[in-house]
Amino acid sequence: VAAFFFLIAYAIAASGLQQAQKRQEQRLSEASIYMDTILYAFLKEGKIDAALSDVQLALSDGEMKEKVKEALLHMRQTFDDSQILRDGLRIIENAYPTRRLVSIHMFMLHVEDYGGEYQKPARLLLKDKELWEKRIRFSIAERRKMFREVVLSVITSLVICGIVQYIPVMN
Repeated sequence: VAAFFFLIAYAIAASGLQQAQKRQEQRLSEASIYMDTILYAFLKEGKIDAALSDVQLALSDGEMKEKVKEALLHMRQTFDDSQILRDGLRIIENAYPTRRLVSIHMFMLHVEDYGGEYQKPARLLLKDKELWEKRIRFSIAERRKMFREVVLSVITSLVICGIVQYIPVMN
């Protein structure tokens, strides 16, 4: 009976964990698509505002698209002497905190401020992002595999305990 309740509690916890994992994978996908799209749009345009406008049109509805809209609104409706572009990009960085995203934004801000050749470095950032995404996806697959193995181990242990409990004792 206790094992039955344990299995039910475990199943509920596992389903909650799976939903959290799906949400994190969705966020990874949104961030990855954003990074690809922003870099390609920046390669084409050379300006952050124009690149963000292109990204907003390309993204499907979701949290990332809302953050891009919010960043664009901030950039277009702020008229003080603050760092308008930097503050707008921080809106996206705060919602999706990752070093890759910050480095892409810093690169674009540097190019906006100082100019210069930006095609080759942008392509390197794209390659770096691709390798980063592969490592993350591999890590996710490894965690899933370990989770399955733990679940099977727990179930096997419960079955063995149940069998041992009903083995007749020899005198």
